[in-house]
Amino acid sequence: MTDMAQKILLWRESLSVMPDHHFFEIIRMYLGEIKTPYNKQRLIEDLSVFLRRDDNRLMITKLLSQSDLELVTAIKEIPSATQEKLFSFFSTGMTYAALYEQLMNLEERLVIYRHPDKSTGRIIFELNPMLEPALLPHLTKRNLLPVAKLAENDSSRGNTPEVAQPQHCKLSPEFIAAAYSFLLENPELCKADGTLKKRYEAMMPEVFPAYIASNEASASNDTSSNSSFFSLIIAAFENLSLIRLTDCGFSVKTKRWMQFAELDEASQYSYITAAAAGHFPRGVLQSYAQLIRDVVAETPDAGFTKEVFLRSIFLHRESKAPVTRSLHSGRFAAILQRAESRESLGMSRSSSSGDSSFSASSTSGGLNASSADSSSCTNETLFQAIERLGLIYAAGKDSDGNTVYKRTPLLDTTTSKSVEPANVASIDSGFSLTVLPGLPLKRLLPLAQISVPVRYEKILQLEITKSAVMRSFDDGQTPESIENALNGVLTHELPQNIIFSLSDWYEGYSSASIFRGYVLKIQPQKDVLIENNPEFAPYIQQKLAPGIFLLDFATPKEAMSVIANSGLNFIGSIKNMHDDDEFPDFPRIYHTEMRNEPHPASETDSAKSGKQPDEEASEESTRFIEKLNKIVDGMNLSVEQTEELKSRIQRRIIVNEKQLQAASVRPEKNEASGMDFLGKIHVTEHAIASESLLNIMYDSVTYLVQPVRIEKQNSDAILKALLQPEGTEKLFQIGRVQYLKRIRGSVFKEPDYK
Repeated sequence: MTDMAQKILLWRESLSVMPDHHFFEIIRMYLGEIKTPYNKQRLIEDLSVFLRRDDNRLMITKLLSQSDLELVTAIKEIPSATQEKLFSFFSTGMTYAALYEQLMNLEERLVIYRHPDKSTGRIIFELNPMLEPALLPHLTKRNLLPVAKLAENDSSRGNTPEVAQPQHCKLSPEFIAAAYSFLLENPELCKADGTLKKRYEAMMPEVFPAYIASNEASASNDTSSNSSFFSLIIAAFENLSLIRLTDCGFSVKTKRWMQFAELDEASQYSYITAAAAGHFPRGVLQSYAQLIRDVVAETPDAGFTKEVFLRSIFLHRESKAPVTRSLHSGRFAAILQRAESRESLGMSRSSSSGDSSFSASSTSGGLNASSADSSSCTNETLFQAIERLGLIYAAGKDSDGNTVYKRTPLLDTTTSKSVEPANVASIDSGFSLTVLPGLPLKRLLPLAQISVPVRYEKILQLEITKSAVMRSFDDGQTPESIENALNGVLTHELPQNIIFSLSDWYEGYSSASIFRGYVLKIQPQKDVLIENNPEFAPYIQQKLAPGIFLLDFATPKEAMSVIANSGLNFIGSIKNMHDDDEFPDFPRIYHTEMRNEPHPASETDSAKSGKQPDEEASEESTRFIEKLNKIVDGMNLSVEQTEELKSRIQRRIIVNEKQLQAASVRPEKNEASGMDFLGKIHVTEHAIASESLLNIMYDSVTYLVQPVRIEKQNSDAILKALLQPEGTEKLFQIGRVQYLKRIRGSVFKEPDYK
């Protein structure tokens, strides 16, 4: 059975299990009066025939407003679209009541339908498969992610990527290398809460002048903004395990940095931004890095507003959320399923865009430090991280006053760099090293490791110092390797005094050594057994004393394997050993395009695409509605019948003149007010029976409620209801209700969404 056939069967099943009252009302609205005897399956087939007619499909599509198209597109794009997910997606521009009513209206118009998800049991919305071929050409991503347009009079309108301000580009290989060098030289730069100490705050404007927040902040000696930014960067490095907090300050993990430098720039920036958003398990961190790269890469040249950016983040999170797979039953299968999804929970939780703390309150937290759940963060937090680190920048305002964000120019070229400039640095006899932009991080780190940062704007200025070079010797560097790294980037020969200094410093360094590793202690008479063993001898780094050997094992596993293979069975297990840090490689982050069509470069291109209903189609639907109203006015109907048919026209249920039948109408009272006590009771009871919502004006305050039950009293009645969307209980005296109206939504049964 094809996928489409399964969808049609599921839709037909949703009709067949519908309560008779709701089912027959749907049939009457579309097919007219029901003649007895009837067959329910035959009626469903007749309704299918109605929807298969091209003229009906065309008119259903033409009657969709732009708001309808947005909601239907969201249902198409969001996997397992529940009402909660849809409310989260539209929360910035649509109230809960408006969303509820529009969903019910689209369902009543047979554009969408609902059914319980087989995996979770939750109610989800899907496109009506009978209308899907007609709907899909109109359900483009542009409905949800409209391209921004700068206002004609906006002063920033000329900010093209070529002339964007430099401070927009917060991340670069040179900045990361400068930060790496700064951390090596100043491991104790942070307080216990992750903020910079005053001494280092004062140094930042000198070393990183391009990162001063504003001229005003500089003039007032206010460095708090700079401190916040660099605290965020340090938190990101710590969350990436590039640095680790110890009793002596930060320990820089050089090997981990070298692994990180092997990534392309876009992957590096994606990881740093994800790590700035919070501390996550490794799998979740990689997922967020992937999400960030995709969101930024798919931002059109014209940019997005913040609301649209949050929508884009939401859609990418939903597309990357783990999909529940059916495993074989049993305890072991359940354990496997839990283990498979544990690290992915962060991508499917907290998808709603809420406010979050913007300051890094601790070095391991980043922007999400205040979150109780470290495995997830809000869409707002991700947006803040993307904006704060400069992957996007504010280009101006649109006509509604909303800020328009565009991609930072830096990211437009990260994946296109194929040729690295060979000679971009110079050094003088005073040990001052100047590096021009263009080198990748993996070639900058060896330079940063042997020097301290003096100043970084566009050009990186370093100074080679003895203490920095000595640290590089600790990491295995030699004068030859340092000379090779320098000669590979210099535009001239390395000065002789620097060559001499490197050799002199190394000679002094080699005169005394402090080791950390594996020490073997045996009886001195057994030294010959160790030194002559072909398996063991290659790992002897130095014989410290008779019976004392310093061994060069990378891991405990390697040590135990060599001992086992050597046949030296008198050596026991490793004692009093502290594990060295072992890190897996950083997975490279590639842009994985969602199935979205390219954004049009202009409104003209959008009009040429023909995907969205144009003004002509809108005018045609307006003329059609006016024509239907005139037909109803000319019919010999009662007031109730006229009002109901016009209500159907207004709700865009009528797509064919043949639906205008007096026999299909069963008038209902849906609102009451003032002294009409029995009317208010009747509307409320009807709302309870159909599980509809009520709009209630009570003590001059309007509430949206889900009525639960009515408790009769001597001279009044008490309505117990749940306020929406909070779900909190409130009591209303029916006699004091000024006005109430049942929200006349879908005729489908309204189940509980909790």
